[in-house]
Amino acid sequence: MMYTILAGKGKPCCFLFGMVNTPLYAWIAFNAGYYGDLSLNIYYFIMMFPGLAAWLRHRSSVAETGIVRTRLSNKGRLQLFAMCIIGIMALWGILYLINGNRPFCDAVTNILSIAAMLLTVRRAIEEWVLWIVVNAVEVFMWWNAWRAGEGSISVLLMWLLFLANGIYLLSLWMRVEARHRIRRS
Repeated sequence: MMYTILAGKGKPCCFLFGMVNTPLYAWIAFNAGYYGDLSLNIYYFIMMFPGLAAWLRHRSSVAETGIVRTRLSNKGRLQLFAMCIIGIMALWGILYLINGNRPFCDAVTNILSIAAMLLTVRRAIEEWVLWIVVNAVEVFMWWNAWRAGEGSISVLLMWLLFLANGIYLLSLWMRVEARHRIRRS
């Protein structure tokens, strides 16, 4: 949770918390049979390093913003959408073939998380929209796992908190955007 809160405030130190959280959550995902989430957290761990470097390079002179934020162009959003659809379909097929638990949901969360993490490194406001979708699907997945006696209520509550936090942080970034000019990339 500290990673998300600090990322929402544009603080580069968020990546240090991510370096601790990702291996811990990878173990939980492995035990639940969410192999996509397992591999995703390995990816997150790797991305913590370029993310930290990029955010340190793009610190804002305005204390409130933490970092210089960006926004995708319309063309960039369209490209992102197309790549996500293709990635979801491909990963869904792979997870289905290896008998993953909830392969479609797992594919959605993984591909959108990969895209959201790339947008996080780029400091793009659109990252929060993707994180909200990811968190909503994770809530659905862990709710069903908990109801079936296969999941943990604490993990479900964690995803509910991430969802609420993502909604809040999107609104925060939008308020910062309204007060300060954000570059389009």
